[in-house]
Amino acid sequence: MKDNNRIKLVNVFSQEQDEKLSSFMQTLDKEKLLSITERKEFTACMKHQYFSFFSRVYTRTLIQEFEIYKHEQSGTLDSFVSCNNTVELKRIIQENFPELPKFVDRLIHQFELLVIKVLKRFKEDSAVISEQLFALKNMEIKITHISSVGDRHNNGQTTCMIETNCGKLVYKPRAAINDLFFVELLTVINYFEQTNNPYSFIDKTDYSWHKFIEKKAQEEVLVSDVKNFYFRYGKLIALCYTINASDMHYENIILMGSTPFIIDLEVLLLPEYRYDTDIPPMDVNAIGLLPRISVNEEGHYSDKSPLKSKDMDFHDKVAYFSDDDVTIKYKNVIENNQTLLPIINNKESCPYDFIEDVLAGFRETIHIVNENKDNIKSLFYRLEPNLSSRLVLRNTQTYVKFLSLSYHPDYFFKENTRSNLFKKIPAIDCFTNDVYKSEIEQLINGDVPFFRVGVNDKYIISSNSQNSDIAITGKDSFFEKLDNLSNTKHINYQQHLIRLSLSQLKLESNNRVHELIGKSDIPNILKSNNNFYPENIQWPQLSTKDTYVILQTVGENLFDGNTGIHYALELNEKLQVTNEQYTNELAILRKSQKISSDAFIKNIKETTVMLHGITGLGGYIWYLNRLNKLTSEPYYKSQLSQLCSQITPEILNTEEVDFVRGVTGTIAALLNSKTYDDNVIHEKLTKLYNLHLNNQDLSFSHGLSSLLYCSALFKNKTGIEIPGHEPLLNRVVDYILSEQKIPANGSWCKGILSRIKVALEDQENNTEVLALLNSTVLANELKVHVSDSSLCHGLNGANMIIGELQAHQNIQNISLQAVKYNDQEKFVTGNYKGLYSVGLFNGVTSEYLIKYAKEFNDYSSPLFLN
Repeated sequence: MKDNNRIKLVNVFSQEQDEKLSSFMQTLDKEKLLSITERKEFTACMKHQYFSFFSRVYTRTLIQEFEIYKHEQSGTLDSFVSCNNTVELKRIIQENFPELPKFVDRLIHQFELLVIKVLKRFKEDSAVISEQLFALKNMEIKITHISSVGDRHNNGQTTCMIETNCGKLVYKPRAAINDLFFVELLTVINYFEQTNNPYSFIDKTDYSWHKFIEKKAQEEVLVSDVKNFYFRYGKLIALCYTINASDMHYENIILMGSTPFIIDLEVLLLPEYRYDTDIPPMDVNAIGLLPRISVNEEGHYSDKSPLKSKDMDFHDKVAYFSDDDVTIKYKNVIENNQTLLPIINNKESCPYDFIEDVLAGFRETIHIVNENKDNIKSLFYRLEPNLSSRLVLRNTQTYVKFLSLSYHPDYFFKENTRSNLFKKIPAIDCFTNDVYKSEIEQLINGDVPFFRVGVNDKYIISSNSQNSDIAITGKDSFFEKLDNLSNTKHINYQQHLIRLSLSQLKLESNNRVHELIGKSDIPNILKSNNNFYPENIQWPQLSTKDTYVILQTVGENLFDGNTGIHYALELNEKLQVTNEQYTNELAILRKSQKISSDAFIKNIKETTVMLHGITGLGGYIWYLNRLNKLTSEPYYKSQLSQLCSQITPEILNTEEVDFVRGVTGTIAALLNSKTYDDNVIHEKLTKLYNLHLNNQDLSFSHGLSSLLYCSALFKNKTGIEIPGHEPLLNRVVDYILSEQKIPANGSWCKGILSRIKVALEDQENNTEVLALLNSTVLANELKVHVSDSSLCHGLNGANMIIGELQAHQNIQNISLQAVKYNDQEKFVTGNYKGLYSVGLFNGVTSEYLIKYAKEFNDYSSPLFLN
């Protein structure tokens, strides 16, 4: 499109823009919200704001960077703009896009209401603002500029930047009780010391005023200042960890001298709820202050933590419209980087070099908080009635991408098209439908969905929707965290996670690791409906040096760490793969296995979980048991015995049934290694059944299917049935046979596959169940929604279940339909954690298990290979 036509289109709406602005300024005059001297500058400011609405929606909608709108009946947009009569042009556009002017009017009206509200509140509070935020008495304070910053929430409510003749301040449409709570905690842990407290705010119950904290440019600092920065950063991690804070990404942190400060305190005192995430809510990784490197399929990587490097190629994806099926595709953009890292010797400091300083700050703060528990609880009780937390149910960028996509002309061409687009966002299983409806309604309104929850509540505050699926309130979770601070095992594990996360930054280029892990040639396993087993699995080419890099960088957990590599290499040996590279790697890994095992036993109390952690107690037992069976080396048998002897009653006394982070994984590992007293296991399983009678989560990784598996395994080993097993089995079978549930999530982790597995455990006594299963769920197709090839969430898990079912005489002619997700023609293993994984369940090594199953006709379910 020619530039003059583009200008013509903008001019069409300039007149309407000026008319709306003039009308609004008259409203402000009638309300007497501006003085004569303020009016001129404020009018210019508002004109810019109005133009942003028209530009963002009208011109951005009708003239896209990636595609000029075309429609068969209406002709091209260029033909519209070529009209000589601007009134006629406006009429044509409004007729063709009837929802467009309605949407713009709503956005502008909401902004006008916001400005009026802010001006009224400013006029009422000007005296206290002048005195408390600017330390000026009897000084008339005048607004010179106002602009909205940040995302829109709750019918256009947003944070506003306000410039006055005395300085800048920020208006926030929320109370500042969370800020007060956090600042008083900073005082308790001696965070400020000689640094002046930059936090200055006025709480007005349902809104607040904050003095603007100016970001300063990076300057060369002394080594002692750098060490002080990382020490204080460790203190921040400890405090945020203690109060269950989250969403602390780079845009929410600023640096003043050598001291980092958090400037957005909405997401703290979080409750605990079931959610599809690989970051446990109690871990330091959930805060956002530590590196979380992600990689896309092109190998570009990013880190949104405050410790990201300015020189990092920060790639993000922007959604755009593709075809008539409303398919979402993406293109890469490079984001302008900001960084928090102090400069030393003309270079950014590397966090890896200051891990000990971070850990020292973390330990000191944990100690101080532990010593001041009673005072902190008293502070909480004083502010408790007004404390709340924002729940970030999804990455904000997900919402922003869909909103950006919704400005495409096709979504204003007729009614309901925008709502249909937003319904492409899948509902979150653990929340009620009211919450999902609220998400969609807020997006249609042009808002980024916003949810809050009180610290004593188990329901979400938003659009009158209530959700009672929150497991633990913010208050109870916070108090539980305080009580756990004296648990050395627990705190040591958090330090391990910090060290592991910062160790990622040791390499000169993080991209090196992702090149190693992410460029496996994964075949298109959907090309044939009759053969879902990839024929030519190619393992990433790893050198000796590279193998050590992965050992240092990825971690050793079974779920998505390098234990998957160990397992795959052992399978190579059993498959008798002739490959010199594998032979060399196997020798290296054997050494690392022994080193890892020795180190693990010394630090056995760091974690008791099955699949996460250094490897997890259960996971490591399982792994060593596997090695003991695959090899004749006495080393593994002695290590297995020594490891099992470390299991204390305290470890088994956890009431968490979760297989990934709880006790059932450890129980299953013990049963398979045959190294524990049956009476103890029987007592523990019986207790778990009694505790979880009313648990509605039937998933394997986080729910009752893992408990059902353990009791079935116990029965197979001992012949003794655990009370409660049969009723739970019936619940699972009912779930499987429910027609409403058949097309749902087909993953192993949370979907129907694990339910099928546990229903088949007692095959001899469940012939009727198998027959019903065959005639209903499996009669035609088992639908599996997939986004990758992993065992946990993708096709490989389905392949293992299908293979096991085919081995049963009562199940015949099974077919599998893999439902494509986001139009991805090629599935990339390890997508659950990006390509930054070679783990057994979510990484590239899951391909090995499929090959193993095919070669040896061994279709045992993936978690239970023995």
